[in-house]
Amino acid sequence: MHFIEKNKTKLNLSLTVLTLLVSALLWENTYVLVVVLMLIGGLMLFIERRKRALAIYAMTFVCGPLSEALMIYVGAWSYTNPDFLGFPLWLPFLWGNCGLLIFRLNMYMHSFSGAHTSGSDTVNI
Repeated sequence: MHFIEKNKTKLNLSLTVLTLLVSALLWENTYVLVVVLMLIGGLMLFIERRKRALAIYAMTFVCGPLSEALMIYVGAWSYTNPDFLGFPLWLPFLWGNCGLLIFRLNMYMHSFSGAHTSGSDTVNI
């Protein structure tokens, strides 16, 4: 179990680094970046294959950009090419992908304690 979790974590971390790299390189090409981030996110979700991973993706996809929209509204920062509520269209996909890294790191840490039961989607605390 630990070996599988370790490999999934390495792969997920690599895909998160790729997410950040392509975002830095393609941020001016909104639609191309959205497609690339969707493909990376889809691969990350395929690796996880857990309902909770999809839930985490959805929550970070929505909550991350909304929290940024609030900060943009109060003047804390701004984006060069905003598309919606002051942020670029690709931002929710970046947040979603990074949320999957947090999920994966949590799963990896629980693999050490044995708190996560195999075949289940619950974590015993």
